[in-house]
Amino acid sequence: MLNKTKDIEVRWARRLQKEHGDICYQQRVTLPTPVVAIVAGKRRLGYWTPANQTISISKNLIEKNPWEIVLEIFKHEMAHQFVSIYFDDADTHGKGFKTACDILGVHPAFAGTGNPREVHLAAFKDPCPKRHKPFCGGWKNCWHWDSQAMSQKPGPHPEKPVIC
Repeated sequence: MLNKTKDIEVRWARRLQKEHGDICYQQRVTLPTPVVAIVAGKRRLGYWTPANQTISISKNLIEKNPWEIVLEIFKHEMAHQFVSIYFDDADTHGKGFKTACDILGVHPAFAGTGNPREVHLAAFKDPCPKRHKPFCGGWKNCWHWDSQAMSQKPGPHPEKPVIC
């Protein structure tokens, strides 16, 4: 059972590394591909460690939430990576971080800290932020993949891209 669990975690980490590349390509951002670690723990959903260039994501987060939520937390951590590289780690969740979130397309509900998970989820279901409205009919339609085709658990990308 332990080997099977580790195999799944390795696949999640590889998938997130691929997502990192896709997000950088789509947002026209250059960031080095980090090490992605799947970690135990329920309090911290994710964190960036600049010393070893690692984005850590909670195994519990992946197991208990839709992949879209995992990606938003992952992009939040990518914003920390962006700040550490381009803004010399100037602020944790300040102006530079908000700029990085905007550049990376982080949903506004995930661009800060301290809100309970329910607040994030409720805000995530809201319509598309104004900056996207000319391009699509709603926030859910903006994402890379059709939410109907995206399974609750990570696996291979579905074949139905959504065009903004």
